[in-house]
Amino acid sequence: MFYYAWGEGLVDPADPEGTYAERLLKPKLAVELAYIQRATLLSDIAVIIHTALAIAGQAIGKAVPPSAKDIRGAARWVPAASFDGLA
Repeated sequence: MFYYAWGEGLVDPADPEGTYAERLLKPKLAVELAYIQRATLLSDIAVIIHTALAIAGQAIGKAVPPSAKDIRGAARWVPAASFDGLA
């Protein structure tokens, strides 16, 4: 879910694969690792709710930011600047 709505502006249409790998892949994987390290039944339910809100937000044109908890956890593996403006 990370960068689903937030990452579009970071991808260069002239080189989508290159800019995805350069700008989005590492932060996305860091968020996944942060989530895996704290995964519980309650956190799974929270992800389901957050995903539903993100889908609803897309439908009405209002982006829902990624989880601040996951972004803080991911900052251990990637520079904090990777998440500027998200948390």
